[in-house]
Amino acid sequence: MRAPAATHTLSPMAAKQKIDIEYRLLVVPAFDETLQQHGMLFLVETVKQFTNFNYQILIEESSAKRTVTWKIHGLSAPAMSMPAIGGARYDKIYFGLSGTVHFTLIKKDGQENTVTVKVSPTGVKLIDMPQHSFIAVYTGSDEFEAKRTDDMQKPSHKPDIHRAVPGHK
Repeated sequence: MRAPAATHTLSPMAAKQKIDIEYRLLVVPAFDETLQQHGMLFLVETVKQFTNFNYQILIEESSAKRTVTWKIHGLSAPAMSMPAIGGARYDKIYFGLSGTVHFTLIKKDGQENTVTVKVSPTGVKLIDMPQHSFIAVYTGSDEFEAKRTDDMQKPSHKPDIHRAVPGHK
């Protein structure tokens, strides 16, 4: 059974079960300033926060007329070594998408989730998604930003460990 259409993945049933969301997906209309063209922005970010850098998610992507597939290969450190806190992310604007679009995210372990959205020039509507999804799906930027704090895993403090070298005092 599939979750009912909504702007966020947590259906009433899913909210009762503790589903481990690992990624947040935003799908919204966007305008590319460089190309002066309207398109559809797909942005995925980890719910895990990193305390040293804003990492990029390494993605192998493929797309056909109404299908977008992203396969995660890992994380990449930023080119500049400026410290920052936040989730790793990847985004891309696709042009010419309309109607029903299937988006598949494949994790490194091979587990995948496919969500179906209805795309129009003015908006996006979530049509279908797996009941037990590792992705939280948003079709509005305001809600995506508003729910960020709730969705994100807080970084845990890792205490320094002092070790004694065997045979030394």
